[in-house]
Amino acid sequence: MGTREKQEEIRLLLGRMGWSLRKLADVVTDYESDLEDITLSESSDPTVRYEVIRGHFKRKTTPVEKLDHYLSAIMDHVEYESLKLDHVRPNFVAHDILGEEFSEELVRVSMRVNNP
Repeated sequence: MGTREKQEEIRLLLGRMGWSLRKLADVVTDYESDLEDITLSESSDPTVRYEVIRGHFKRKTTPVEKLDHYLSAIMDHVEYESLKLDHVRPNFVAHDILGEEFSEELVRVSMRVNNP
């Protein structure tokens, strides 16, 4: 899944939860402080953190790993767990057995299934 698709997935999830990007910034800050993850923490100032996250959702060059980090923060949050969205975290692992063209077609089929 590419950057744009991952950004859209997170936006849809935030919408279902009734969260804003500002709320996500607060949750990510708390999540990182719980992990004591200094390398992922740009700033503990909520305004700065919000601006950084907002920028990550505007750019098509945002690393997917960063978006996966945000998704992990959302899915580990108690509000997410209480919604029981039956959402399974997708985890695509590229493999040489499937050809590139076949893998791309699987992605397209998956997107059609998820967005009827």
